[in-house]
Amino acid sequence: TVDIEVKAVQLSVLHKNADSKPTNNIIKPFLRIANQGDDPLPYEKITLRYWLTVEDFAPMTNLAVYWAKLGTRNVQMNYVALAEPRQGALGYVEYTIDASAGELAANANSGPIQTAVAKQNWTPMNEADDYSYAVSSNYIANDRITAYYNGLLVWGSEPTVVPAVQSLTVYSKTKSSATANTIGTLVQVRNEGNGPISYEDLTVRYWFTADGEQAVNFYLDYAKLGRSSISGEVVRLDVPVAGADRYLELSFSSALGSLSPLSTTGNIQYRMAKSNWSAFDQTDDHSYLPRGPMRENMMMTVYLDGELVYGTEPIGATARQATAPSKEVAGKETNISESLTDEALLDKELDLKVFPNPVQNWVNIEFSGTSEVEQTHVLIYNLSGKLMQQQVLNSRERSHQLDVRELPQGAYLMQVEEGQRRKTLRLLKE
Repeated sequence: TVDIEVKAVQLSVLHKNADSKPTNNIIKPFLRIANQGDDPLPYEKITLRYWLTVEDFAPMTNLAVYWAKLGTRNVQMNYVALAEPRQGALGYVEYTIDASAGELAANANSGPIQTAVAKQNWTPMNEADDYSYAVSSNYIANDRITAYYNGLLVWGSEPTVVPAVQSLTVYSKTKSSATANTIGTLVQVRNEGNGPISYEDLTVRYWFTADGEQAVNFYLDYAKLGRSSISGEVVRLDVPVAGADRYLELSFSSALGSLSPLSTTGNIQYRMAKSNWSAFDQTDDHSYLPRGPMRENMMMTVYLDGELVYGTEPIGATARQATAPSKEVAGKETNISESLTDEALLDKELDLKVFPNPVQNWVNIEFSGTSEVEQTHVLIYNLSGKLMQQQVLNSRERSHQLDVRELPQGAYLMQVEEGQRRKTLRLLKE
């Protein structure tokens, strides 16, 4: 066969969507390759690409050709991950055809090529945002499935490259009571961006108070990634901050590779307990969420290569964490020796209690000792730093009740200022 100029090739791809549910665990592209030119084309020089995103990524190994008129065994499928994210695509399924299929005749089509695409673990995907997705119960031209001849694009338009977006989120679920001898938490880290995240660079912190001087031990009960792939270290702060005198840091083995875009670590379930098994009071812990369904926890923090990329650290914590703790020993407490800032001194001087916390309608503030000023200012901020509520109290009265009924449900930072003294703590509104 005499090869023809690529510019003279007139190919199109006809597509039928044989899967009526866009959010199940399988994609069924049924395809036909049409040759509108006047010359036959060797099948071995034709390739197709079906562009898609794969949520909660697992290896794309369940690729099947159900039947093909040109010979089922003559069609091969392979998944290729993109080096750069594109509109509606993080990869594509490439179709190649063996030379034994012969030629696609002029002004003819290949007949049906019935295929299926699924992940190794058969978990769901969302087709609706895939570049090549189309609702078509009959074979129609789909120019978002691209065709190539000798490696050059001859049909359709490839999705455009889009800017890389980095977005990590933590979801957690409290497994223990607010007052108990263990802190039990179920955690997921979700990569909601469009690029992979190196596990080796990823760390997660849960900030808490130990309510005593005993050492705190870490126990990893379950990890979808494998228990041997995750380490936990309890780090003691030399200077306590609002809602924390320690944090648990989770780190990940480099052998895991990368956390794929639109994917999750899966569940990580752990416990922490003091050496004498005495009780924790979690209600004033920075990262604590009241028991309920798994939900976003912005009070846990995520770092990439030591840089904060998600969540809110306790007030004053940043200045005390210039030196990264050792990650070599899981479950062992580490001290961080760092300077005490003026703000921390102010926090330590103001002694008060806030209850109930979590709160529904009214929150009580009780101060210890007497005040040297006449007014106390209470400011409540959301986690984005927006002032949501403020009130001026008579400092001569040492017990107050605040109306918080107008605050939406969620987590807040309450800052109490009395002259040169200040206290910042976490408030949960149910």
